Amino acid sequence: MQRITLRGTSIQTSRMGMGCATLTRHANPADAIALLEAALSAGVTHFDVAPQYGFGQAEGILGRFIK
Repeated sequence: MQRITLRGTSIQTSRMGMGCATLTRHANPADAIALLEAALSAGVTHFDVAPQYGFGQAEGILGRFIK
């Protein structure tokens, strides 16, 4: 996975990101976590999430994953 440095910072992230809008569509939260694990294993370190995704539930799923 290609990595980039964010302009004006020393922060590095993957060139490709994962949108997390559909994380809450999985009936079992463990399936959403498994999807995040697969993305991380593939080298993805940029995860796009917003309060509007799943009425805020996507942020909680991503938070549990990061923890």
